[in-house]
Order: sequence, then C-alpha cells, then structure tokens
Amino acid sequence: MEEMNLTQKIGNKLRLLRTEKGLRQEDMAEKLNLSVSAYAKLERGETDITLSRIEQIAGYYGLKALEMINMEKKSDFAFNNTNQSTFYQGSFATVPNILEEINLLKNHTATLDSALNRALLRIETFEKKQKKGV
Repeated sequence: MEEMNLTQKIGNKLRLLRTEKGLRQEDMAEKLNLSVSAYAKLERGETDITLSRIEQIAGYYGLKALEMINMEKKSDFAFNNTNQSTFYQGSFATVPNILEEINLLKNHTATLDSALNRALLRIETFEKKQKKGV
C-alpha cells in the first residue's frame, strides 16, 4: 500500500469530520465559499490546503487547527459506521483497544446487572414482609 502524503491524510480527516456531522460535500463547499469540485479535491488530497483554510474548517467543527491535524486514531472521531477504514488506511491497531473497551463494558454491565438483581431481591423481600404485616 502506498504511503499517503500529508495533504491526503488531511483530506481523509476532512471527509470523516464532514460525514460524522452528517454533512454533504455541497454543504461544506457552501460554508467555505468553494465550488463542490474544489472541496471534493481537498477531501481527496488532490489540492494543497492552506493553513488558513485548515483553521477555517477546524473552527467550523469547534476544533483548533492542530487538534484536527493531530487526530490519528479512530477514537478521535465519533463514528457513525461510515468510512471508518478509509481514514485508518488499512491499519487496525485500535482493534485491541476496542476489544478491551468492549470487555470493560461487559464487566460493568455484569456488575450493574448483579446490583440490579440484588435490589430486586430486596424489594421482593420487603414486599413479602409488607404483605405479612411484619
């Protein structure tokens, strides 16, 4: 697999941020006062992007330019199951982290289920005592 240049990496980040917000290329092009084809070239990394344009786009998403540029992992983005592997360029180094998080959530769920079951048993015991008049 060919190494991506910085312009292409930033383009991937732009696409992921846009799709995460549920925006179309047309929407972003309009916000940036660009033609749709000019914006699409930015996302594909076919056009060099200026620092001021990066700042403008990052600001739209509530980020600082360096925050947006430094986004490296899938977890830096809130995903909607769209274009996930495109950004991560075939490397799934975060999968073990995701699996760890899933196992942690399973453990928390089991703990909460156990606590809920104990609470339900206490309620049942209390209700039985109430019925007996104790």
